[in-house]
Amino acid sequence: LVNTRDRLREAKALENQRDWPRLIVYCQQWVQAEPKSSLAWTHLGYAYQFANQFESAITSFEIAINFDPDNPVAPIGIGMCKRGWSGK
Repeated sequence: LVNTRDRLREAKALENQRDWPRLIVYCQQWVQAEPKSSLAWTHLGYAYQFANQFESAITSFEIAINFDPDNPVAPIGIGMCKRGWSGK
């Protein structure tokens, strides 16, 4: 069983490697495993954002907010995507 800390560690490692395709796949698997996790959806949003897939990123960030309206990070991600900033 993989816990959230392990998932975060793996996501961060892929981010540090700038392996956006693998990060997207990893985060997609994470949201499948934890479909109501705002954290998982936020990281999927970042993965899409880093890959310049802004529409998918915005959708993921919006889902994250749906599960946690107090999510402080997802609205920033949406704003960056709407401006075409990858955040890399």
